[in-house]
Amino acid sequence: MITSPPPPTPPPRRSGGESSPIQRFRRGGPPRLPARDSLFATRTGVHTLGYRALLLLAFLLPFDLERRPLLWTSHLIITNLTVALLIVSALALLSILTTAAEAVGGSAGAVLYFSHRRVPLALGVAFLLSCAISTFMAHASTQSGSWFLAVLIGMLLWLALPLWLLENTETRIFRLGTSFVAGAIVASAIGLVEVAVGASFDQHLLSFKFGPSTMGPWLRLSSTFSSANVAAMYFELALPCAVAGLMIAFSRVSWRRLQLAAWLLVVDLLLVAVILTYSRGALLGLLAAALAMAAAGRARWRARTALPWRGLAIAVANVTVVCGFFVVSSSSTELLRFSTQNDRVWYQAAYTGAVPTTLIAGRTRLIPVTVQNQSPLSWNGSSPHTYGLGYHWLYPSSKVERFTNPITWLSADVPPGTRRIVRARVTAPAAPGRYLFSWDMIWKGTTWFAPKTGNYQMVPVTVIEPSGKAASSGPIQHAPPPDIASLPTAPALDRRQIWTAAFKMIEQRPLFGMGSQGVRMNYLTFAPPGQAANPPPHAHNLALELLADWGIIGGGLFVAFLLALWWPFLRGVLRGNITSAWQLAAIGMAAALIGHELVDYFLTKQAMFAVLWILSGLAATMARSDRHPSFENTSTYP
Repeated sequence: MITSPPPPTPPPRRSGGESSPIQRFRRGGPPRLPARDSLFATRTGVHTLGYRALLLLAFLLPFDLERRPLLWTSHLIITNLTVALLIVSALALLSILTTAAEAVGGSAGAVLYFSHRRVPLALGVAFLLSCAISTFMAHASTQSGSWFLAVLIGMLLWLALPLWLLENTETRIFRLGTSFVAGAIVASAIGLVEVAVGASFDQHLLSFKFGPSTMGPWLRLSSTFSSANVAAMYFELALPCAVAGLMIAFSRVSWRRLQLAAWLLVVDLLLVAVILTYSRGALLGLLAAALAMAAAGRARWRARTALPWRGLAIAVANVTVVCGFFVVSSSSTELLRFSTQNDRVWYQAAYTGAVPTTLIAGRTRLIPVTVQNQSPLSWNGSSPHTYGLGYHWLYPSSKVERFTNPITWLSADVPPGTRRIVRARVTAPAAPGRYLFSWDMIWKGTTWFAPKTGNYQMVPVTVIEPSGKAASSGPIQHAPPPDIASLPTAPALDRRQIWTAAFKMIEQRPLFGMGSQGVRMNYLTFAPPGQAANPPPHAHNLALELLADWGIIGGGLFVAFLLALWWPFLRGVLRGNITSAWQLAAIGMAAALIGHELVDYFLTKQAMFAVLWILSGLAATMARSDRHPSFENTSTYP
């Protein structure tokens, strides 16, 4: 006898007439989640959105429209990159507030998250207070608002980054590093096109910079950055990330050859871009990065997470080949850039010969003059960039009468240290009067020598009328308009001059410094007497800039702040806890930044400042590898 199965037992109804979340969802209403689950969903969504915005920011860092700001005041500059940073920092603040709500709700992990960062937070707040005091005492209208905004944004990024990388940490770090490298690759490709096409291509990049960076007649790669040195700094920061990507690609089985080829190409492009910037500081930074990564690699390795050494060896061999090819294929003049303080010494010359004290107005006279080449370059008389001897006419007040006059081009080479007699054709001004005369060499298509060195050797000359009547001492009548408004006197400053002035600023205000951008704002006050030059943009040294701007108190607080941020990560590195290629990349990036900043200063650039804080957030995230070697911890806060 077949019996039918008993009917299913209906689910028990909830007490109080409440239906289940699924039943209410089927009726069209949203499910009611417990408060803890709702907070977790909100936190996860905010963190994911912030992480995606960070990926986009990492790609956009090289493309700051500095010369087309959205807002420019004496205290604040807002560009497209500033807007992107503000959006990311707003999401960072939202993530931090969400975590704070969890801490208030009793989450032990959230409480520990803030507890582990109490010392850096206190130092950061103290540093901002010190900066406010320095700015108030400086009594100068500087762009201090941009600095305060940058520090606040940076602190938010540092706090939020470990939250955004909390889940799938290793994968998210890989994507972040790849996004950073991708932006650098696009910028380097633009720079290579710039070098291949020439300075005319820079007309399309005037939204990013004032013009091309040059070295004599040669163009230095600057791409979308304000100068070649800034471009070099960015590319050398991207190189350790590219090496990490190469190491990771070597450890993978699937598509290994294709990935290896792609990452090798990336390393080559970035390295070539760094070399073509002709930045000596970049070479110092790369050397510091290589030594730091080698020292970290020699530490004790964890057996379960050994790094792919063969990938690193391939990267080193590849870098060696590219550098060797550049040295062999470059001319001695191009390589001279790496052995001289600046190109100011390329334009040294001495002139011997009596200039007539009296000339006839409008007449041309043949004057022999002995020219000595005091530069390290050979003056080629037949090369495309020909050298010639010219002269300038000025009024007794040093105002320009005629700067560009007929040039006598050299007919033979003049090696360094040798002399040549040049018979120059000198034409006197058309209007009689008293003038100043100055010899000057010119490098065709490049520049005059005197504006580069600031050395004008003036000789007084009286111009008389053709009838032989001497000129009166009064004003010159019917003088033609000058071809330039004023005499070019902007010689390149060497670092010794800038560092000397920075030391003087520190001596005058040792505690709180000169305020934001103090070196640039006060350089002419502390420069040696009679030094005619535009003020430098910074002190060309990180320590001197911090001490000159913020004094011993502010500079010390900033250094202590950064050390507090990095110490948990550095402590793990010193113990030999290197479990990922990205840890090695972080060490290399930090060393490159410090090495280059020994002879330069980049924290006024938004992109570089953002990289510093993103790197600090990565260090804080990877510091927990001491406790979680797999990098995969999604249940607790770092």
